[in-house]
Amino acid sequence: MHLRILIVDDDSKVVGLLSEAARAKGYDDIDVAESGEEAFSRVVMDTYDVITLDSQMPGASGLEVLAP
Repeated sequence: MHLRILIVDDDSKVVGLLSEAARAKGYDDIDVAESGEEAFSRVVMDTYDVITLDSQMPGASGLEVLAP
């Protein structure tokens, strides 16, 4: 199954672990955003099937990204 994944986290170690886990399961269409603001920009330009969000980031948190 082909899924587009967006990982949003300001911690490079977490991004690396999540990316590695997704690739180990056969998913390779993975984008990364290091902030909530960058996540907003990516979601406006692209469509994702799965988005992981860090709930506590400087600037716009993951919870703010989810808000309507």
